[in-house]
Amino acid sequence: PMKEAENRIIMVDDDSFTAELIGIVLESVGFDVILADGGIDALEKISSDPSIKIIVSDMNMITQVMLSMRLAV
Repeated sequence: PMKEAENRIIMVDDDSFTAELIGIVLESVGFDVILADGGIDALEKISSDPSIKIIVSDMNMITQVMLSMRLAV
């Protein structure tokens, strides 16, 4: 089995129901899921937790996260 930090994912979505549902599915197959409410929240969590390896999001949210990351540089 993978160690917790090796399979840490951040789930980013502005629809909390969708984020929680996908989070439950990912946790059921062994991922450690952190939920983020939008791009800025995701950026803050990614910045404070270097063990996050994967971002799961819809296309609109990932664009917001990437834009937030560019603006923060």
